Amino acid sequence: MTYEADRDDLARHEREIADHVTFNYAILDADEQRLVGCVYIDPHDTHDAESSWWLVDELAGSALEKELDAFVPHWLRTTWGFGTVHFPFNAVA
Repeated sequence: MTYEADRDDLARHEREIADHVTFNYAILDADEQRLVGCVYIDPHDTHDAESSWWLVDELAGSALEKELDAFVPHWLRTTWGFGTVHFPFNAVA
């Protein structure tokens, strides 16, 4: 992604978040100095929401990835109150 495309994408996310259309959560390292991933919650046509997340390559397969795979679906059910969530990219139960 070019710098300009990234800037435009971030501006779009900012508008959607301000309008409460979509939500984006940064995953930071323990010192909160480095972005190591993101969690996205978006609208969906046939489910209450759609959610995906990513981590930097060096954390693929890590304990953090396994924790996210368990945490995010539980969090969306219990805290957000979603009954059905579509997970297009993440293998979750």
